[in-house]
Amino acid sequence: MSKHETTIRLTNFCNETCDHCMFRSGPSNKTHMTEKMSQQLNEWLPKGVDSNISVMGGEVSLIPNYGDLMRNTFQGHYQGGIMTNGVFVKQKATLDEFVRVILSLDTQNITIRISQSQFHSKDGYGQEAFEKLKQSFKHKHRIFVQFAGDLGLNIVLVGRAYDNNVPSKYQDVAMCDNAMNDNMFVDENGIIHWCPLGESPYKHFSQCDYYETREKMID
Repeated sequence: MSKHETTIRLTNFCNETCDHCMFRSGPSNKTHMTEKMSQQLNEWLPKGVDSNISVMGGEVSLIPNYGDLMRNTFQGHYQGGIMTNGVFVKQKATLDEFVRVILSLDTQNITIRISQSQFHSKDGYGQEAFEKLKQSFKHKHRIFVQFAGDLGLNIVLVGRAYDNNVPSKYQDVAMCDNAMNDNMFVDENGIIHWCPLGESPYKHFSQCDYYETREKMID
C-alpha cells in the first residue's frame, strides 16, 4: 500500500477569519471534536510507516483540552503533521504549553507546518512562529518545523469555501489540488469528506471501513 495521509480537523474554531479559508473557520465557530471521538478515530485509523496523519484546526490557545485531543489522535502513529498559523507563540505560556504537548505525543516523526503566506504575513507572526518553534525543538531530531508550501501559498490556497472570495489573480490556484483530493479528510464531527472543501461528505467514520472508503475516494 502506498503512503497516504488522513487529515483531521479538531475544531472549526479559529482566531482569524480569512476570505480564502477553505474550511470557513473563524472566532464564531465553536464546534470541537470530543475526546471520546478522538480516541475512537485513533482506533479506526491504520497504524504503520505507510500511514500519516495531519491535524488542522485548533491549537493550544483555542482548545482547553488540546493536549488530550492531540495525544489521543496521534497515539501509536509512526508520523504526523500539524498545520498552524502560529499565533500562540505571541504568549510565552501558550508557546510553552504547545511545546509540552508536542513532546508528549507518541509519534516517531512530527512535522509542524506554519501557514505563512501573503495573506497571513501582514500579521507578522509567521516568521516569529518559525523561529521560536525551531529554537524550541532544535535538539529534538524527530520534530521538524517548516513553512507550508511556498511560504504557505500552495497550502493556504489549495481550496476555498465556495461562498468566499479570493482575489482574481489567485483564482487559478484557488481550488483543491490532487494531493489534497487523495487524502481522507475527517472533520470535527467525525464526517469524512472527499476533499477539504466539505462539499461532498461521505459518512461518519464509525459507519465505514477505512480502506474501502479511501479506495472509493480515489477511484
